Amino acid sequence: MKLVEYLRHAIDKKMLGDKIWYYSVFAEVQDSTKYVKVVKGDKGAIKRSLIVDDEVISIEGISYGDIIFDAEHPFNMPSGMLNNDKDVETTLGEFVTNYVLIYIPFGNKIPYVTNKDGFVDIAGVYENVIIPDLTNGAITQEEFDTFGINATFLRSLANLFVISSTEKAIVPPKGIVEFRKKRIREYKKKYGDDVFKDKVKIAALESELIDYIKEYLKDDPSYGISLTGGVIGNSLKKRWGVFGHEDGIIQSEEGLLIENSLMEGQPKSKDQIVAAYNSARTASYFRGNETRVAGVISDTFTNAFTGLKSIDKDCGVKYGYNVLITEHNYIYYIGRQYKSGGKWKYIDTRDEAKELIGRTIESRTPSACLYPVKSVYCNRCLGRVLSSNQNKLFLASLDMGKGAMVSKLKKMHVSGLSSIRLSLDDLI
Repeated sequence: MKLVEYLRHAIDKKMLGDKIWYYSVFAEVQDSTKYVKVVKGDKGAIKRSLIVDDEVISIEGISYGDIIFDAEHPFNMPSGMLNNDKDVETTLGEFVTNYVLIYIPFGNKIPYVTNKDGFVDIAGVYENVIIPDLTNGAITQEEFDTFGINATFLRSLANLFVISSTEKAIVPPKGIVEFRKKRIREYKKKYGDDVFKDKVKIAALESELIDYIKEYLKDDPSYGISLTGGVIGNSLKKRWGVFGHEDGIIQSEEGLLIENSLMEGQPKSKDQIVAAYNSARTASYFRGNETRVAGVISDTFTNAFTGLKSIDKDCGVKYGYNVLITEHNYIYYIGRQYKSGGKWKYIDTRDEAKELIGRTIESRTPSACLYPVKSVYCNRCLGRVLSSNQNKLFLASLDMGKGAMVSKLKKMHVSGLSSIRLSLDDLI
């Protein structure tokens, strides 16, 4: 039997909605299930075979070993099998993700998603396709609810598919200490002994060590899953590369590089020991202090928005706000009104919004609303999202407060330096 034929059979029999199927074909199953037959030999050898309609079958191109299927196994999926209008090179993992999260809830409304260079960007699909289409009615609330249920189901399979740790990920890359010491010597030779009083130079050194670690881990199955950029740039950089710079409670314009990594123990320099210990104390302090500040910001937002409401009327305003539509912001203008041919017109679909990229439009905005009742805004100025619920403005303030909270707490959870290029044009 060909793999595509088996997958069609699995869809027809609704196997992809059964956890037992996933654990039968993607895990090292020890006993027979209704999907896999297990035969144990005299010397402990185990043979696993697929079962279709009570018969043991084999799949062309699949060599059964400890597991039947590998989520990374590539295959060519013919057009129309799911939400794909043409043949596509994909993997079993992408097939499952598309079937459960996209095809079942939305049918052919959203094209098949694949990525040869990494993971499927479901978050991007959610933000840039699902939410806008839900706003303009192209996706129904029932379909969206099904998506949420299926996402929860897929998440329940994390223990099967998500690799949280590997042997390689707990062992430092060979030569990283020597590489760091060599680069420190080269920095001092080029810029002088006080080079690491410059935080920009510390950030440059840390960036080199992070790249060294990423190169070491790039082929590891946990890379990009449990070993995210934040984990590598913060935790592993300190564990293996260099502890780096820590501001402490009292921030200073002058940098101080703690040269040791955590695996080498504490540094010998008194100044560096003090800085390392103050790092832990600072984290504890900012956990409380930044939570307090973020709480005040969040409360300010919610207090300011309390009582604001929308009404299904047109205030009749004749002017709006000029805004440049770009590939980064066009999504947020779906369901908003802009001036076209001297009249206000809704941007109904994602395609309509895309067509405006590169143009400066006059968009209606709540700040220009002329509705006469205080604290009430007309739904034309608010747009369809903010007027979809009478109290949606207040709910939006909760989201803004959450953003403030998260950004503040990152100072405690993630520490380190980074540099960006900034020109006078950028500042202007």
